[in-house]
Amino acid sequence: YIADFTSGYLMGTPVTYALPDNTNKIEPILDVLKAADAPTQDSDLALDAAIFGRAYEMIYLDTEMQIKLARLSPLNAFVVYDDTVGQMPVFGVHYYPVYTTDGDLDGYKGSFCTAEYTQQIRLSTGYGILQVDEPVQHPFKKVPIDEIYNDGQRFGDFERVLSLIDAYNLLQSDRVNDKEQF
Repeated sequence: YIADFTSGYLMGTPVTYALPDNTNKIEPILDVLKAADAPTQDSDLALDAAIFGRAYEMIYLDTEMQIKLARLSPLNAFVVYDDTVGQMPVFGVHYYPVYTTDGDLDGYKGSFCTAEYTQQIRLSTGYGILQVDEPVQHPFKKVPIDEIYNDGQRFGDFERVLSLIDAYNLLQSDRVNDKEQF
């Protein structure tokens, strides 16, 4: 409820983009955002950040070489940063489970992305490397996985009040128990 409320308040009005000089230089970017349904994407990312403290978005080219955006689950993605003051991204990883037709876990597939290349990987259930495809160059000149923080500590919106929520639940549980005993 807390995450839904805060992300809805934040993204209730879609983000707008403009240049101060009112030129049309931003039109190609707006076209990409429109094709990617950016308002829905932004809303989903805000909800992920409110729940997990972080959200991930991947920029990629589809089969028609059009720029697309994809929301990645914070449970299956991460970005590694360098140790400089600027904390620049070094690489990003997105992985997901693969199941057999019987529903058994058959390992993981994923993408390893640097500022120049994207590489597909296949892992066993124990995370051993089974297959690594050849790196494919991408045109973005930056790591194509963006990490969006909810705050500086990467806390979800409800994490700072968990003790209050637990105390409230305990109080309500005790009230129900008293009524049942009565």
